[in-house]
Amino acid sequence: MLVVVTTDVEPDESSIPKLEGANVRVVAPLAQLSRLQWLANDEDGERVAAAVRADRVANKVTAEADTVASGTDDVILAIKDALQEFAADEILIVTSRDGDESWLEEGAASQAVAAFDLPVARVVVAASGKAGDTDPGTPDRP
Repeated sequence: MLVVVTTDVEPDESSIPKLEGANVRVVAPLAQLSRLQWLANDEDGERVAAAVRADRVANKVTAEADTVASGTDDVILAIKDALQEFAADEILIVTSRDGDESWLEEGAASQAVAAFDLPVARVVVAASGKAGDTDPGTPDRP
């Protein structure tokens, strides 16, 4: 399974599923850049934050997860790049709630459903990262 995390996740977040025994790669694109940071190519802080997000989610899903902090701010490109190196049979996207999404993560789950011939699920975490749920409005592909 390819897990893509686009937002900060608190250590006590409970909505992230356990995937023990699964072959998992966690990818964290640079999806929390502000428009000003993006324009100024000021990505250093977000690279560090993305690595923390990837590690935190990897530790939640399974101890054996492989993590990659993507070098791109484009969520769909990060997924495409990851799929070239990792043969996933499902994609799980961890995002902020609708309305709380950053401009770079907005619509990522629905774009992934359209772009990839794999089942795509979305886990939504609150802006605080304290409470979350699975978004039933994001269709899965058979």
